[in-house]
Amino acid sequence: MGMAIQENLHKLGESRNFLIIVSVIMGIILFNVLIGIPKVGIITLDTAFMSAKTKTDIVEMIQYAAKDPSIKAVVINMDSPGGEVSKIEEIYLEVLKLKAKKPVVVSVDGNALSGGYYVSAAANFIFVKPSSEVGNIGVISTLPEPWRPESEQITTGPFKISGKSRKSYAAQVEAIKQAFLLSVISQRGDRLQLDPERLSHAEIFLGIEGVNMA
Repeated sequence: MGMAIQENLHKLGESRNFLIIVSVIMGIILFNVLIGIPKVGIITLDTAFMSAKTKTDIVEMIQYAAKDPSIKAVVINMDSPGGEVSKIEEIYLEVLKLKAKKPVVVSVDGNALSGGYYVSAAANFIFVKPSSEVGNIGVISTLPEPWRPESEQITTGPFKISGKSRKSYAAQVEAIKQAFLLSVISQRGDRLQLDPERLSHAEIFLGIEGVNMA
């Protein structure tokens, strides 16, 4: 009789184990069907942000990652020297919107310079290699070429052709630079070890230096 009880207990144990296994399998199936497997989105930015198409493609990728509920976090592989201000600002703002919904991490492969760092600053975290290059915070611009009107041209104001004076043009470039600096400070302020004055010098730092500065 004792052996019969042991056999029954053994069978009961096997049945229990079988039910546990079935429950786990069913749980995995239901999770995958109803919730979906969590994903990490990967976006590669390995070019200068100059053309309208490049900017549009990047913005569409960021927006897709923001809307897809199965993507729980996003990694941006960054290797960019920057680009045109208006396009960089739009990408930066889209990364900020994405960060409001899910974690964003930037992984700097080669460099994140100028606008490349501008976009990176919008992420939750920035990871770099020791030899990566980061920083170069500033603006490059050129004054419009002098335009000498033909003798038959008549203009109705001193800046009809150029649009503004050299002084106001320089002030506009300075305003763009300040907006860049303020964006970096606002997003990296809790980690930033550089004062705004040095930050504005547009230095390039190796990744191993950048870790200690921002």
